[in-house]
Amino acid sequence: METSIIEQLDKLRYNLLKWTTIGWGIWFATIIGNNIEKGHIITIIATFIGLFSSTIWAINLINFLKLNRELKRHRKLNEALNNEVHLYNLHKSFQVGYKTVIMVTAILMFISIL
Repeated sequence: METSIIEQLDKLRYNLLKWTTIGWGIWFATIIGNNIEKGHIITIIATFIGLFSSTIWAINLINFLKLNRELKRHRKLNEALNNEVHLYNLHKSFQVGYKTVIMVTAILMFISIL
């Protein structure tokens, strides 16, 4: 079944938003949990996880901004894509990012206790 350009762009925007939020959440959580003594193996692992997730965040953020710039050029596409579903996806991505920050911080705090 062939999909329209609007459906493809909507799916692309949702995936970019999701991965941008997850990358930011993991990166931010590793910064929070990275206050363990320097040179500890957990700190080194958290640093590498933070670098990887910040790369994911940066790449998806750039692609998301490029997509938004393209959508602003086409008025009909912009009107079709900026609707209630987009607002729902924004709220959903915030929830995913918030839960990711809480979970990664909790894991790092638990590991630091050991």
